[in-house]
Amino acid sequence: MNAMSRLAPWLAAVLGVAYVGSGAIPRNAKEGMPDVAAFGRVTVQDGGRLKSVETFAQTTMTAIASRQNFVKDPKEAGERSYPPVEWLLDVWGLDPFTGRGADYPVFRITDLQLVDYFGLKQRPGFWRYSPADLRPGYDKMVRDVERLSALRKKDPNQLTPFDNNLLELAHHFELYLRLANRQEPRVVPPQAPDQEWKAVAEIERDLARPYAKEQAERAKNEAREKLAPKVEEKDLTPEQANAVNALAEEQFRDSMISYGKSERRRVSPAAQAFVNLCELYQADKVDEFNARCGRTATPISHTSRPRT
Repeated sequence: MNAMSRLAPWLAAVLGVAYVGSGAIPRNAKEGMPDVAAFGRVTVQDGGRLKSVETFAQTTMTAIASRQNFVKDPKEAGERSYPPVEWLLDVWGLDPFTGRGADYPVFRITDLQLVDYFGLKQRPGFWRYSPADLRPGYDKMVRDVERLSALRKKDPNQLTPFDNNLLELAHHFELYLRLANRQEPRVVPPQAPDQEWKAVAEIERDLARPYAKEQAERAKNEAREKLAPKVEEKDLTPEQANAVNALAEEQFRDSMISYGKSERRRVSPAAQAFVNLCELYQADKVDEFNARCGRTATPISHTSRPRT
């Protein structure tokens, strides 16, 4: 295999998100402000189709909020709004309940029974709530959605309008979580003809998979050593076993994420380029964000641009 053949997959990945040319100068941003419009021109894949980040963000925001733009505070409703690309940048890869976008009221809830279910205040004329607003009732929602999903498969006619509204809200929240967990959008182009576009989380998961068995055993041993150091596994009480398993799962998850991230930096320049842009924006490093957006934003071709 010659040198060019060995480099081809990496070149394809880099060229999929980067270009240099006359269009590489950041545009449409006021001085000292992040050029979210340039970031919005980055190409991603969603639903099997190539589209811009801007189109992806608009589609997602419309699904959960029934409008394209959003506000950062209910008091801004009717006074101003922000582009959905800015919302995506504020939630991507961050904690869904404490991150920058966790207080943005983006989930549209008009069912008064559903408003009461979460213990929320009514907001006539606006009717939108944030992930932080929903956090106190989130675990209850997860349990009820599991029950209702099983019931829907068995006999959907048994579901009430409230049940269907709760399932719809849960679906919208899942869209949000997939962004926060970096499962969407798919930002890494195929590195071989038989491959597909991948999300950053997929890249990291695939890289960490060979490490999983070893790390699972290590996490369980460390958890048992910490919580029950002088007790053999077979002699653990049910309470001790549950505590050990819970800690082991947490440590395993954290170690897999950490390992995937470290390998991603080394192996996937395309994934790293997207991560860098989001992290620069979230760190308010405006000048560096704008400079990298100018080098990274690749408008998709007219023939591949989806209908909007």
